[in-house]
Amino acid sequence: MRQLKLGSRGSDVITLQQKLKILADGHFGPITEKYVERFQLDKGLPVTGIVDNDNWVLLLNIENITFDEIDEDTDINKQYYTTQYDQVIHRHYLPKGEYIKGPIQNDYIFLHHTAGNANPYACIDIGVEIQEVE
Repeated sequence: MRQLKLGSRGSDVITLQQKLKILADGHFGPITEKYVERFQLDKGLPVTGIVDNDNWVLLLNIENITFDEIDEDTDINKQYYTTQYDQVIHRHYLPKGEYIKGPIQNDYIFLHHTAGNANPYACIDIGVEIQEVE
């Protein structure tokens, strides 16, 4: 199967669309791209919107492809942004139903950081040591 991307046309696109269970019109448009990105996200593949050999292998060997319902705010194009310091930030939203929709009044804020490994207090201890050194 050939590599497919936005703008591709033909029978391979129809095969792809049938596997993704969307309208099989043979035109790789924005909707097909969105479903390819959801498939890639679901299978842990690089999210490119392009169907390459790795994608085809999975697509053709999975009997029944299903997707968890996710909110539109998880649109892949909006998940990555670059800060003014050239840091690439990847936003990841939980699947629908895994969070409370707002607005809500917060009683407190919980910040989670994994730098402390198995010791959650290590983040605080390390931060205190750094401040004392400066």
